[in-house]
Amino acid sequence: MTRRGYTLDGHHWLLLALLLAGLVPLTIRAGTNVWTSNGPDAGLVLALAINPQSPATLYAGIWGVGVFESTNGGASWSAINTGLPANTIVYALAIDPQSPATLYAGTIDGGVYMSTNGGASWSAANTGLANIYMLALAIDPQSPATLYAGTDGGGVFESTDGGASWSAINNGLTDSYVQALAIDPQSPATLYAGTRGGGVYGITFFTCPAIRLSPASLPGGTVGAAYNQAITASGGTAPYTFALTSGVLPAGLTLSPGGALTGAPTAAGSSAYTVTATDANGCQGSTSYTLDVVCPVITVTSSPSLVPSGAVGDVYGPVTFSATGSNGAYHFSTSGSLPPGLTLVDNGNGTATLSGTPTAAGAFSFSVIATDSNGCSGSLSVNLFISLYNTSILDDLEKSEMCANSHTGAWSYTILKGPDAGATFTGTGILESGNGYFRINSPPGSSANVKLTYYYLHGASATFSDGAAGVSSALNDHYTQDDPPTCTAPPAL
Repeated sequence: MTRRGYTLDGHHWLLLALLLAGLVPLTIRAGTNVWTSNGPDAGLVLALAINPQSPATLYAGIWGVGVFESTNGGASWSAINTGLPANTIVYALAIDPQSPATLYAGTIDGGVYMSTNGGASWSAANTGLANIYMLALAIDPQSPATLYAGTDGGGVFESTDGGASWSAINNGLTDSYVQALAIDPQSPATLYAGTRGGGVYGITFFTCPAIRLSPASLPGGTVGAAYNQAITASGGTAPYTFALTSGVLPAGLTLSPGGALTGAPTAAGSSAYTVTATDANGCQGSTSYTLDVVCPVITVTSSPSLVPSGAVGDVYGPVTFSATGSNGAYHFSTSGSLPPGLTLVDNGNGTATLSGTPTAAGAFSFSVIATDSNGCSGSLSVNLFISLYNTSILDDLEKSEMCANSHTGAWSYTILKGPDAGATFTGTGILESGNGYFRINSPPGSSANVKLTYYYLHGASATFSDGAAGVSSALNDHYTQDDPPTCTAPPAL
């Protein structure tokens, strides 16, 4: 619990003792309208304490002989000094009002001693005490774990953990010789101290309220994108200041004293950290956050949008690739297998060019990858078909504008003669066949971003079969790819 002290008043005549507590009458040894001696006959009695739940039990602190106990209202006394230094001077006593077996003894040269068994044994409780000359003790009647010690020259010390540890509370106290302490029984946050030469001082402790931070969780961020989130606090006294008290913010973000979390993340990942708000009275509240930063969606496109197929020996392209989705500059690379003879060149301006002269036929699958300056990337998958024959073989091709049929379904064809005799191709897609040619929109190994590939047969024998329609044709032509006549409205099968 955080507590702050403020001086209320001071400088009155010296008070040697202040007692703000109810007295319980005894009927065992106390005389009626006349004082009677109840002992003990052991010397100068400096302190007395009475068990609030068993008033016949008394304790006396005596100069040079420690602590004595009576369990019969003073009829008899016995020393209870196990654990106390020999010949100790006990100047103050205090009893836990809720658990009277817990006792505290303030000694002149040994600090504070504590007993949890009604005085049967004692142990030192001096952690944090800078002065061990005790003159007064007081215990909070509503929260007995809180107690105070007045010292000879060290001012007042407070313990909020039943004497396990102490700290000085001397803000505003100009006389450090405190010989008497008293707590307001109705408002225990108010404490009075009687000093040797400065009179009576008063202090009221302020208990910090619960300070809550909002929001309870933070929205995620995107690499390279502006981030702006306000963190606010409530429950205390404005203004509040905010600080990072543990963990690390995502790279690129900063937290202002006013609670503004701003910037642009520079790396993807998850960051855990704690933000603490401090109000005008020094009271604090904290919240732990986890902020996830993700890469932006980077889209790679080609120009032309449908990557065309090529032919062995023909100059290919160029095809230009570009990227969008990030604010950073892009670097291009590939993964997979480019057709032999083709290369992808990063132009250094956010684009890349695919060009060259193919040296081998086949279907090639690869990806074009664009990576921005923050390490985020996107890719485009490409399936590129390179034909064995180039367009010079088509010089004698008779092209027809007429389409004989059209069908969507499974297809296959087999080369019977020529360099690729025995090769069989199968697939599905829109098939159009005309006078001396056929074309297949989705050739083997292609995808939606590949340009329509056309196959011609002339001079070599091949069979073509449309599995869905049950049609088989014998065609004589070389096969290659090229732009054939366009079938605008082919009849249905």
